[in-house]
Amino acid sequence: MRAHAMEYVAQAGQATHEQLPCPEELTTTQERTKFKQAWFQQWLKHQRHALKTGEASKVLAELSRFQTLMQERHVESAVETITKKLAYVHERQAMLTYATFQAQGYPIGSGSVESANKLVVQSRMKGAGMRWFPAHVNAMLALRNLACRPIGAKLAKRSVVPDNY
Repeated sequence: MRAHAMEYVAQAGQATHEQLPCPEELTTTQERTKFKQAWFQQWLKHQRHALKTGEASKVLAELSRFQTLMQERHVESAVETITKKLAYVHERQAMLTYATFQAQGYPIGSGSVESANKLVVQSRMKGAGMRWFPAHVNAMLALRNLACRPIGAKLAKRSVVPDNY
């Protein structure tokens, strides 16, 4: 299962926020922890908004800033985490056009995909008495996908089952 980009951004933020300085007037551990948690939630809200409005470059810049800050402070565990998360988000920047997807009417959450996987794929692959060969999975799932779509019944009549099925 692949994680949503926001999960990677959050993990990078978590690696950093514990290392950030607190105002001097916060003297107890509880006050400092509360401050850092509130800061992190606010920061996360801003990053989520930037991703949803098509500003992934701002998120990448923020993660790069954190990476530099942790390198300067010699917090190697945080640098390692941020570097991995930054690479993940950077590699997928072209896919993070959530505002465009929303404008076209597509859902941007993973819930519908996970639900479809459960209803379409798992119900066929894990059903009682169901048998299949690994080499035939892709062809079988393509047919299953057609059958589960409203237009699928019409298309399935025209589809050809591969010879090796």
